[in-house]
Parts: sequence; structure tokens; C-alpha cells
Amino acid sequence: TGKVIANLANAAPNSLTTVKGGSSDDSLTVVADDLTTSATVAGGAGSDKLIIGAGLGKTVQLAMTGVETLEVGAISSPLTFSGTNVSDLTTLKVEGLASTVSLVNSKATDLTVNSVGINGQAISTDNAAKVTYNMDATAANLAANTTAAHTGAATFSNATNLTVNVNKAVNSTAAGAITAANATDVKVNIDTKVVNGTEQTTFANTLTADKAKTITVDSKGQLNSATIAAAEATTATITAGSTAVAADVLVLNAAKLNTLNITAKQDFALTGSTLTKVQNMTVDTTKAFTIG
Repeated sequence: TGKVIANLANAAPNSLTTVKGGSSDDSLTVVADDLTTSATVAGGAGSDKLIIGAGLGKTVQLAMTGVETLEVGAISSPLTFSGTNVSDLTTLKVEGLASTVSLVNSKATDLTVNSVGINGQAISTDNAAKVTYNMDATAANLAANTTAAHTGAATFSNATNLTVNVNKAVNSTAAGAITAANATDVKVNIDTKVVNGTEQTTFANTLTADKAKTITVDSKGQLNSATIAAAEATTATITAGSTAVAADVLVLNAAKLNTLNITAKQDFALTGSTLTKVQNMTVDTTKAFTIG
């Protein structure tokens, strides 16, 4: 049947019991409230996506196979998506959210979560193993040299390995708390986009990963008074590389930290941090360094 592009957004509430794709890269658009709670969604071969667009959210436990990407748009009430009967899902993408999204009972062992554009809504997943969380600006943001504010919280309750990518022109704020209670390894990568001498890519979140043993931050943008809480961490490596900011500021609360390595191109401050057990610290900078 080849590639299927189906827009079923005008179906009636609870009317969709089965949605099937074809043998190529399918795109299936629905409203969550039009799906029955346990509808069957079969993507078939290819790289397929289920798009849940504007409309009411609901709790669904779909029997879904062969769909690699779940995209969620401007839902107007919370969506809870159970992965109990789901296989093959590798990516959750959200854009234009007007309410929260929760992925529960997920079997994905390697999940990518893409939050695109301005997002003030909470996202949560409970899959184990690896999570990559990408905060992205839209193509329109990049073209117009505007930023995309990410103020929604993100919770990855069972992830054991978390990578956070703050991509070009994203302004992530303290309101957008990131929590990964079971992650043992955490990496934060911050890209850069400079417009008229001003750094547009900033990380100001509070990231809590109290079981993490290692923390790695590679910032080409700005650490804008971000906080990382990692009670069990023993090693942290921080690189701050933007030359378009006057200073980078990070609060690092890691009472068991033993080894801390910092490389900074501009002034760097760890003001307000908890670092009582550090025994080995290297700081590579020609600028001012503040700790305490």
C-alpha cells in the first residue's frame, strides 16, 4: 500500500478503533479523544509517526506497533499515553502544547524526547535506561533570530542515563525543572547562537539527579545561574566556552563530589554551591573564578 498520509482529525469522539499505515514512511494524524481507549494503531514497515493534534487529551492504552515517533501538538487537556501494549516507539516529540503529556509504563530502553518551540507545559516519561532530552527552537525562531523559551518541567523518573541538549536559540529557564531521580550518569550540552554580540542559547534550569555519580556539562552557550543537584556525584567536568557572555554561573550542589574539573573562557562562578568533599580540583581559565 506504500506511504500513507492520513488526517483523521475530523473523526467523532471514541470512533477510531483501528488505524493502519502502509509499507513506507507513514504519517497518521488523530485527535486523542477520537481514539477509543485501547485502539489498535499499526504503522507497518518504514519510519512511521502518530500525530496527536489539537483537541482534548485523555488517557489511552493503545495496542501500537510499528510506530517509531509519537508527536503531540496543541492538546487542550492532559494526555496520558500508556506504553503497556506499545512496541517500537523511540521518539516523543512535543510542539505547541497547551497541556501536559505523560508517557507511562513505557518499555522504550532508548528514548529521545524532542521539545520544539516555546513550551510551558510539563512532560514526563517513566522508561528505564537511556533518555535524550532535546530542547529545540523552531525553524522560524532561527530564521528570525528569536529565542524559544522552555519553561515546562521535564521528569524522567526511571532513566538511568540522561543527556540534555539545549540547542540553538533556546532560552531554558529556572521554571523548567528537570528531574531524573534514578539517573547515574548525566550530561548537559548547551549549543550557541550569537546575534549582534548577544548569546541566545541559555541554560538556567534546575536539574536534579541525586543518584548520578558523574556530571558532565559542555556549554558553548551560557550557564545562566543554572542549578545542578547531584547528592551522590563524585566526579564533575564543566566546560564553559562562549565568548559572548560576561560570565557563566552554575550552582552545583554535590556534597560527595571528590573531583571537579573546570574549563572556562569567561568569568566563571560556583557561588552558592555545596562542594564540601572536593579533594581534586582543576580550573583552566584566564578569567576570574569564584567558588563558595
